Amino acid sequence: MDFLFFISDFFLWILVICMIVWILVLTNRVSTLDNALKTLAKRLNTGVVQTLQSAKEPVQPTQAPEPVVKQTEQVHIQTPSVQPKVQVDNLEQRVQTSEFAKSQMQKPKKSTTIESVFLGNIFNKIGAVALIVAFIFFIKLVSPYIVLTNTMKIILGFCAGLGLFIGGLRLHISEKFKNYSEVLIGTGFATLFMSTFCANYLNVFNTYATIISGTILLLLVFFVSHKMRSVSSLIIGLLGGYLTPYLSGAAPDISFGYLIFLNIVSIIYSLNNPKMKWINIVNLSITMLILFAGCIAYDSSKIVYPIVLWGCYIVYDLMRDRTSGADNATGVLNYIFLTLITLTLFKTSVKSVGIMFGLTALVYAILAFIGKRLQYPFYKRFEHCIFLNVWFSILFTMNDIYSIITWSVVALMLSFAVKKDKLNAVRHYITVYYLSAVFGVLLAKDGSSLMLLEQYSPILNTRSLIFLVPVLCMGLSIGRLKSKETFISNWLRFDIMFLLYVYLMCEVSNILKIAYPAETSWEAYPSLMVYTAIGFLYSVLLYSIYQRTKSLWFNISGILLGLVSVVMFISCCFVHTSVILPVLNLRVLAFLAGLYFCLYYARVTRLNFFRYLAVFMGFILCGAESALLDNKLGTGYITTLGWLFYSGFITLAGILKSKKFLLNSGIWILIFTILRVFIHDLANVEAVYKLIAFLSLGVVLMIISYLYVKLKSDD
Repeated sequence: MDFLFFISDFFLWILVICMIVWILVLTNRVSTLDNALKTLAKRLNTGVVQTLQSAKEPVQPTQAPEPVVKQTEQVHIQTPSVQPKVQVDNLEQRVQTSEFAKSQMQKPKKSTTIESVFLGNIFNKIGAVALIVAFIFFIKLVSPYIVLTNTMKIILGFCAGLGLFIGGLRLHISEKFKNYSEVLIGTGFATLFMSTFCANYLNVFNTYATIISGTILLLLVFFVSHKMRSVSSLIIGLLGGYLTPYLSGAAPDISFGYLIFLNIVSIIYSLNNPKMKWINIVNLSITMLILFAGCIAYDSSKIVYPIVLWGCYIVYDLMRDRTSGADNATGVLNYIFLTLITLTLFKTSVKSVGIMFGLTALVYAILAFIGKRLQYPFYKRFEHCIFLNVWFSILFTMNDIYSIITWSVVALMLSFAVKKDKLNAVRHYITVYYLSAVFGVLLAKDGSSLMLLEQYSPILNTRSLIFLVPVLCMGLSIGRLKSKETFISNWLRFDIMFLLYVYLMCEVSNILKIAYPAETSWEAYPSLMVYTAIGFLYSVLLYSIYQRTKSLWFNISGILLGLVSVVMFISCCFVHTSVILPVLNLRVLAFLAGLYFCLYYARVTRLNFFRYLAVFMGFILCGAESALLDNKLGTGYITTLGWLFYSGFITLAGILKSKKFLLNSGIWILIFTILRVFIHDLANVEAVYKLIAFLSLGVVLMIISYLYVKLKSDD
């Protein structure tokens, strides 16, 4: 009794799922491809009928008016009896040659009302499910009274399935019962599959018998689906096909082999039915996921099954007709699944992953060569697979230094080997390979530490090599691609400038580490000041390249690098230590570079922002150097004097040169200096220094005011 309950629930759930699938498929008329053909034939024959009716219209006699002469009447009587009659006979003969067309013209238009949907489509499926459930409950009720062995139950199940299948075939002959017959055929297949699974559960079939029975049913399903164009039967067959190895208790190798056999049958079916190629996407996705889980659960030796499946779909590409076009969706999915399985299974053996990608790249290269010679459309997709697999192979088989060199050389070869009309096919891969080399340079390691931060001998070191090779290859590629691809050329120029900037930073830092011992607390100060100066100069260089190339890469990067350098300069101006000499230090050098940056951008962009920025940087430098003198001399008024004389100089320059930005800047700095004198110096400085501060402030303000009034009155 428990077994009967299990069978009842199992049958019920499986059939409910099948019923939902049938409703979704058949109510949307996916499986009734014949309906579309009938509609097309009906529209074609409608034109014939209209022509027939228009030809018959002149045959109808018309009464001539009484005043007409008798001789004229004879002409009108004889005329329709000769040539139009021959035309009518010919048209009637053409219509009678197609009995199917005449029957379709007489057939009323199919209704799409709610009663036709339910009464003619959905209710027959529900009825089929109800009959199967009733049969199950019948066996459950008669079991206490009639002894049914397991073999008898299985025979009854197979008989019921065969009866439904044969009945559906007989009904499919009639045009009006085609949808109804497909329901019976699908129900028959579902019953046969479930009877097979129950036979295995009841030990009537062993594993091999279950696999053989499922294989026969699978082949029969695909054959019937091909002949009848029935999608519902095909879906039932796929459900049964995927359940067969699971419910049969077969070993992993047999199950995986059966799934590959199912995909081969599906491939053959789709080759004969090109519009059904979507089934390959479904089968490939389900099978690869099962194989993926199986390979993880057992061991990496099961990788042979995904490779065989990958090869089956490669053969599928080769067997497709040239006019059918490439099945790109299935091909891309096939490549992605194999790549993921390879990365997952061999994650502990990096060399094995690289070798695997190298071998598949070789296979793709051979197939692409053959496909291009035979003018098959799939070779273009294989070219992409080649470039990607070569990239992966380099990544996993080589160390950081060799990977950077190889990526750069491969990109150089692509830029030289490509023809002008084929540039679009590989332009992305030139970019990808060079970008990989750039990131490789930034992330390259020597042991456990980054090579960018490692201390080497100056210039002649391994770090110079990994910078030199990409820069040289990019320069040669620019010379090759300049006249063909402006975007890539400009992008490579930007990469060259970036790598050179990073290289200078690394070498400067290396030299400063050697020059200044690590135990000094201010060792970061010289490096930051040199970085700032180089950043200002590089910003000017990038913007000058932008003016020639008009590439936004250089414009945006130049401005950002300059602003970052400004922030670095301001932050380093607050470093106070006795080691730094006043005025004669790297901070003044960085300021001069920043002043050049501001004046250059102000001239080319004509923006006052950079002029004000130059004055502000001078104000910060003046305060930093004055504070340094204050610390060395132990006074507190030199900062005030420095700001005072700087603001006075800026204001006077603005007055004399009639530069509004200098005048406005000087006024605001003077206001700030006055506030410092009255707030800070008055409270914290000794009397002598207060005298000097207030005297200097008064003299400067009076001179500035006098010159401003004098020059204004002269104007």
